[in-house]
Amino acid sequence: MRFAVRLRDLLRLDEDRFGFARPEAPDSLEIRRLVHPLRYDILVRKAFFDLCAAERELAETDFDRFLDLARGHDYHLWFRHVMVARFGAGRDAASQRDWFARRVRKSLDLLDSFRARGFDSGHPIVLHTGRRILASDSGRRSRETLFMGDGCHRLACLMSLGRDRLLRDQMRIKRFRVFSPLDNTALLAKHMEIDWPPEFTAPVD
Repeated sequence: MRFAVRLRDLLRLDEDRFGFARPEAPDSLEIRRLVHPLRYDILVRKAFFDLCAAERELAETDFDRFLDLARGHDYHLWFRHVMVARFGAGRDAASQRDWFARRVRKSLDLLDSFRARGFDSGHPIVLHTGRRILASDSGRRSRETLFMGDGCHRLACLMSLGRDRLLRDQMRIKRFRVFSPLDNTALLAKHMEIDWPPEFTAPVD
């Protein structure tokens, strides 16, 4: 078993570590292609940024009341059933509450930063691809070749501000020898209704 795990990790190593030329990013990319069908969680985060924008004054004057709103939002379902499930093993209930409060504050700060200074191209969104692309971790397959890596909150914030395309200087591509994307839609579907807007399910040109 230990050998199998090491072999899997070796196959997944990103090529940057071996000095391969980094894949060139396209001039722009439709954001919906990074979201549908595997990453409904990004739409949930976008909706939370909409709430942050609508209730920014409340968040500033009474953070505890705003935090109550956040706990009643699908964002809290994402936090519990995706964030904690994937990265929070062993955290007790009290530490999860503190972690969520910090996550909410970071989202408010990110929205403020985007409004004041725009997107920082010095910290691009990282997209993942592979020379060989497997089914997602749920077994579902996608026809896409680029998938979200790091920067999901930043992508969701861009969406909340009305952007529908990611520009070349806003992204960097990391290629693996073998890559299996995450399917966070499948995790969320166990706890909430998945309701894709029509523009996300329309055929891609």
